[in-house]
Amino acid sequence: MKTYLVLVLFLLTGCVAQSNSTKSFYDDTRYKMPPISEDDFPKQDFYYIRTRIVIETAQIQWPETNEKITLKAVTKKKVEDSLLLAEKIYKDVGLKFHVDQYVFMNFQPKINHFWIDATRYSDSLSFYFLLPRADVPFNGLGSGPWGACPWGIILFATANKWTLAHEVGHYFGLLHPFGKIGKEGDCVKDTPVHTSMIGGPNINNIMMYSTFTNKKLPFITAGQIERMQRFLRTKRKLTILKEVPKRF
Repeated sequence: MKTYLVLVLFLLTGCVAQSNSTKSFYDDTRYKMPPISEDDFPKQDFYYIRTRIVIETAQIQWPETNEKITLKAVTKKKVEDSLLLAEKIYKDVGLKFHVDQYVFMNFQPKINHFWIDATRYSDSLSFYFLLPRADVPFNGLGSGPWGACPWGIILFATANKWTLAHEVGHYFGLLHPFGKIGKEGDCVKDTPVHTSMIGGPNINNIMMYSTFTNKKLPFITAGQIERMQRFLRTKRKLTILKEVPKRF
């Protein structure tokens, strides 16, 4: 029963983190917070993130009637609602998303093509909202700052309202509290080490899989806030707008 429950939650959350080992706890310098230098972005109350949205569409036509319909992975309103919800969760980090580009595409390239596309826009946080794929058993992919392909977030139409915020956490340096990185499990001291994906003291933390079945707003800890701000000001500093933009 436990195995079945974990599998169901994995499919619901759809998160594949390019970070955690399932074998044993270990230290890896890739995941440690980078030091701040004079060249990094100064600390601020708010960080306006240049954001790019790519929405996949598909057209279906019935030859008998010549009728056509266009399917969209997500609506612009749902995108904006998800971004506002992420801002609420990460309000103490100071994240503000500014969407300066919407792209609608009507073909289905391979997943690797999105990572390549995101690399071309390394000064933006690129979100890819995709139609479901039979060969992809998860709802989201968040690239960490340390990965071989460190740009972009992929979200499928089956993702729920918390998925975007969860993947944003990965993008700005957060790991799963149930992970096995360093002695803390996620390189954050105030998220107690716990091996359960769905329970324990971190049960309503945004980086837990259990969050996706809860109704109340997920939380983040002071340590997670510090870690996100550090990665934001160093590894993700190109995405920060220097002037306050108009919203949406």
